[in-house]
Amino acid sequence: MAEELVKVLWTENAFEKRQTSQKCPLYLLVWEYDFGSGVFTVLPHKYLGRPGNHIGDEIYHCVSGTLWVFLPDFNTIKRVEAGETLYMPARTTHAPLNDTDEDTVVLTCSAPLDPDADVHYTMDLADIIRFMSENKGQRDEEPRVFSMNELISKGRSSKSPAEQRFVMGKTMTAGGFFIPPKQNLSQEVVRDTPTVWYAMKGELTIEGESADGKKTVPQGKAAYLAPGASVKVRNDGSDELLVYYASAVK
Repeated sequence: MAEELVKVLWTENAFEKRQTSQKCPLYLLVWEYDFGSGVFTVLPHKYLGRPGNHIGDEIYHCVSGTLWVFLPDFNTIKRVEAGETLYMPARTTHAPLNDTDEDTVVLTCSAPLDPDADVHYTMDLADIIRFMSENKGQRDEEPRVFSMNELISKGRSSKSPAEQRFVMGKTMTAGGFFIPPKQNLSQEVVRDTPTVWYAMKGELTIEGESADGKKTVPQGKAAYLAPGASVKVRNDGSDELLVYYASAVK
């Protein structure tokens, strides 16, 4: 059977569900050596698990709620609102937190993967909350938080599709594209590295031989494009289409 180059994914059809050390749900969508993607929920007033770091870049896209990420290497906390993206270079120690009364849902992508090389540290929630309260407002250059506001404004003002790349790391890149109703990206999209597209707003239509004809990605769902995928992208709906993407770098 030929490899499926384009898949529509989310938590209901994840290939594996895990539970972190703090009993937060983690759904694995893609798990390969050169790329991994998943969805995790940080429950109210909890943190995801032990602080740790990975061999490759990692990118968090906050789907809903508010995320805080404890970053001891930089002596700071980053706040990421729904619709914003946090880029963390390789070997950045981090611990995602939720200090609100609502769930925080995050789409994560990282590359490459080597769980045996991960480093984890022992720190309980009280230590993290104490650090947060003592260091509010501190900021530094890395890691960085990005929003799509500029991309949305550009697309609306031109009334035409717009693209923007706002992360270019050593192993990961991220950005987004905006397509007005009943329009399409003018060029075919060819992927030579693993990529995830997340439909933030509107419904994404992916068409081509790689998509076995046509696939539809509803708002709030993601599509995985394996290396070798070549597709055309459209917005067939009556609403604006806003898509976040993250992909590995060769």
